[in-house]
Amino acid sequence: MIVPRSPGTLCALGSLVTDLRRDFIRTVSVDLLHREPQALEQELAVLTEQAFDWLASQDTAMTDRKVEASADMRYRGQSFDLTVPFERLDTESLLHGFHQQYERIYGFSDPKADVEITNLRVAAIGITGKPRQSVDLAAAGERHVRKAIPLRIGTLIEDRRPVDAGFYDRATLAAGDWFEGPAVVEAADTTVYVPAGFTVHVDSWGNLIGEPA
Repeated sequence: MIVPRSPGTLCALGSLVTDLRRDFIRTVSVDLLHREPQALEQELAVLTEQAFDWLASQDTAMTDRKVEASADMRYRGQSFDLTVPFERLDTESLLHGFHQQYERIYGFSDPKADVEITNLRVAAIGITGKPRQSVDLAAAGERHVRKAIPLRIGTLIEDRRPVDAGFYDRATLAAGDWFEGPAVVEAADTTVYVPAGFTVHVDSWGNLIGEPA
């Protein structure tokens, strides 16, 4: 069991710090056996320009901007594609990337089969600033260093019978602290229940790590 430092706001935090992204796609039809992919340079240039224009139009602070190109590829006659990243539009590197990815996913590839490109893709990515997370380096990797002292002992109903449980304040727990269930950890955004038979320790990032005792 892993409970992050602020589980009640974790999704909201992720939305705030995630990078911006938009994909631009151009449908093409290129049989690599009969047509050189360099013929797609113009289409790629148009997509790249659209991607940078979109990034420039965003009213969001970014620390960096970049585009990533890829191609949807498949063996001729197949009805599904694999998206293969590339840095150069040349037959050798595209085929190498496709066969390598196909074998990684399906366990085999056929370098002698005809391969076609169905779509060109350019992803516009705006890198946003990330908040610094404090880490207790002194306690990094350390476990069960200090047994936490509960704020109080209360009564819970567990398996239809009353049991004594320690109540802890999440804000006062530090890296290396540990305690055993049954227990309740209280915080401003959530309440964590730890059943009997579990031991919880606080890691260097402030996560609660619960494991069977």
